Amino acid sequence: MKLTRPEQWLKRYRLGVARTVSAPSARELQYQSLFTRDLGQLGLNDVYYPTGSSANSSLLYCLLRIVRDTPVTSILELGCGESTRLLSDLRTIEPIEIVSVEHDPLWRDLIAGQVQHPIELCPLESRNVLGRSVDAYTWSKRVMDGQYDLILVDRPPRTPPHSRRGALEVIAKTLADDFIILVDDAERRGEADTVQEIQRLLSSQGKQVQTHVLGGLQTQVLLFSEKMSTVRSF
Repeated sequence: MKLTRPEQWLKRYRLGVARTVSAPSARELQYQSLFTRDLGQLGLNDVYYPTGSSANSSLLYCLLRIVRDTPVTSILELGCGESTRLLSDLRTIEPIEIVSVEHDPLWRDLIAGQVQHPIELCPLESRNVLGRSVDAYTWSKRVMDGQYDLILVDRPPRTPPHSRRGALEVIAKTLADDFIILVDDAERRGEADTVQEIQRLLSSQGKQVQTHVLGGLQTQVLLFSEKMSTVRSF
């Protein structure tokens, strides 16, 4: 598989934005409108707050469409917040299983009281991941014993460069043959580095990977297998 350098797909994404709307904020409003419409079609209330450091509207829109429009059934979420609440609500109407991971015990307990699926407390530690020292989760047995066709990489807090590189450990051992990996905040160099390392890892495992970029105020990168290629239309 030929790897795509982060600066290449970021440049293509930004050119695409320039051709279709005047600014990322305009795309954000577009995704917010689509997200609210789709929630209504599913009979769910729009009770989410895509503000500040929370999941933005393009991420929430993307998650909703993945759950609704692809054969995903088992989800691992790295980092809790508005996306956790959305996935829990989607679980009431779609046959999905979810495991969320959080390193902050207070935040974990707060979100756990609002959802109906397990949130694993996995503290951070500094360790070497494929040749680089990063802050990474201490994975629980429950997380590492699973197999996931969607892995959402949205935490831990960034430590540039190569932010969230620890996700490579769980991707290497628990990713299903047909899969989607969704990396949030991919406009940042550290996350772009991690996307490239994910491509490299999957290539070494003999997996054929396609990519798609979308986003408004923040950028999301989707890496996926052929069976999940519906996400190209998002």
